[in-house]
Amino acid sequence: MNTAYAYVRTLEETADDAAILAKVERRRAENLAARPQSVIAPKVLKCNLGFREASRLMKISGETEAVIRLTLGKRSATADSMLALLALGIKEGQAVVLTVKGGDTKRAFEESLDVLDGRVFG
Repeated sequence: MNTAYAYVRTLEETADDAAILAKVERRRAENLAARPQSVIAPKVLKCNLGFREASRLMKISGETEAVIRLTLGKRSATADSMLALLALGIKEGQAVVLTVKGGDTKRAFEESLDVLDGRVFG
């Protein structure tokens, strides 16, 4: 009799587990939909990346809580470090890859493009 009870209880627990798993999967899908996207785009600079541009990228990164990364060849730097950005030695006309992840991705990407085009300072 104990075996039958244990078997029935196991079936009930299995049904509960399936419901819990379904709930977890539903929440996971909702979180993935709400998660900030990342943007990766090649860009040819229309200005040299100097102190003003690097500090503006740092400011954008801080305001939007996004991770902004510039990649030149095999080297890359995030906008968390002005020295790292300047050490890339990016000059006008060079092609870089701009990657923006997390935070307000859209705003960070658009403002970063403006900086790299030499349109916005402040």
